[in-house]
Amino acid sequence: MHKFIIYFLLFSSSLMAYIDSDMDGVEDKNDKCANTPLTELVDLSGCSIKNLISPHHFDILLGESYSKDNISTLNLSSLTLDYYYKAWSFQLSSSFYKSSSDTQSSRGMNDTYLNFSYLFTPFENFYLSMGGGVVFPTYTTADNKIDYTSSLYGKYKLDKFSFIIGLGYGKIGDNNKDNIISYNNTLSYTIGSGYNWSSNLYSSLSYSNINSIFKDSKDLESVSLYTYYNINNHWFSNINYQYGFLSNDSRQTIGANLGYFW
Repeated sequence: MHKFIIYFLLFSSSLMAYIDSDMDGVEDKNDKCANTPLTELVDLSGCSIKNLISPHHFDILLGESYSKDNISTLNLSSLTLDYYYKAWSFQLSSSFYKSSSDTQSSRGMNDTYLNFSYLFTPFENFYLSMGGGVVFPTYTTADNKIDYTSSLYGKYKLDKFSFIIGLGYGKIGDNNKDNIISYNNTLSYTIGSGYNWSSNLYSSLSYSNINSIFKDSKDLESVSLYTYYNINNHWFSNINYQYGFLSNDSRQTIGANLGYFW
């Protein structure tokens, strides 16, 4: 019994003598680099040799939206997959639709989008994203062909406020062999502002204008209210309300997405 007590006291005193303040596995008296982050792998001197945080990240979003105008309703169920590597991001998304009116209803798959973008900071507090993409014709119509897109999106942050501007171009590949319908390429722009209510909650209000893909049709205009909420380190959500001004009517859309990031 006495031996057990002695061994216990010796063990306790050895623990008290070993001090590793930054918990990197190197005792303070031998640690040449103090306060090393827990995400760093260190050498025998306690200095960083590798960041253990991976530059590869992913997220997945499931979404639902509902749209209505004076003649029809539209329900969308969407799936989006994102991959992030440093300043690069890649996105694959598509949706399933169900449309109905007084005279007919239809359902099926919309087009599938594959996009990429590169984010950089040309000057302090200004973030610029440049990108492009391919639209695959998974929406089944005879005219539907591959489209190509390019985009430029900027955000300037001033304290809790942000100011947004975006430009987009779409090269439309759709082609009607009978020349009954004529298509043209599209140009779009977005302006808006946002506010960070907290580190987890962000809202923005924006106006968008995009050319119709049909020749001799008016531009499509809309006002959008967007809210993003970061639930925790992995889960996040967003809600979007859009009021669209059509050529002879208006369309209201509300949608929500739930995402998981890792």
